[in-house]
Amino acid sequence: ARLVGSASITAQIAGISSAAVTVTVSPGLPAQLGIRTAPLGAASGIAFTTPPVVEIRDAAGNVASSSTLAVTASLGTGGGSLSGTVTVAATAGVASFSGLVITGLVGSHTLVFSAAGVSAVTSAAFTLTAGTAAQLAIGSQPVAGTAYAPFTTPAAIDIVDGAGNLVSSSSQTVTCAIASGGGTLGGAVSVAAIGGVAT
Repeated sequence: ARLVGSASITAQIAGISSAAVTVTVSPGLPAQLGIRTAPLGAASGIAFTTPPVVEIRDAAGNVASSSTLAVTASLGTGGGSLSGTVTVAATAGVASFSGLVITGLVGSHTLVFSAAGVSAVTSAAFTLTAGTAAQLAIGSQPVAGTAYAPFTTPAAIDIVDGAGNLVSSSSQTVTCAIASGGGTLGGAVSVAAIGGVAT
């Protein structure tokens, strides 16, 4: 018997069975980590909406319910930075990571969970999306032609989050003004962004 609970064991040969012996199995020593709740998609700079939950398990996969090992989360693939409470002491063999935040470029990421004396575990890949609009970036530098004529290359301004990801859901209005050199700026100086880009 390997799994926690009661098991009834008998021996048989040539149609003859022994009386059943009932054994009660309790968890063994901590040997590995397992993911109970996987980290789902997240937005850059924003806490996971579904916080990951990690179990400390024995060699057979039972939760080591008496374990209080400290479990640490770190970035596996995808780059960026991980913040929030990255080390959590397990309660009854379970460590819940609320408030974890990844700040980085959008795309596929994984998390690695580790603890002293046991095998680590890596999450399945999940997608990091853009976070909240935080700043503007120049997507296309404006190039002026002659006075009183439209720019030969219009400016394209990206609305991005704190990590520089384009916030494609943003439709905020972007206003341009002359920063230096004097003169008067004509035409549409305020433009609503489309797909996070104001042109």
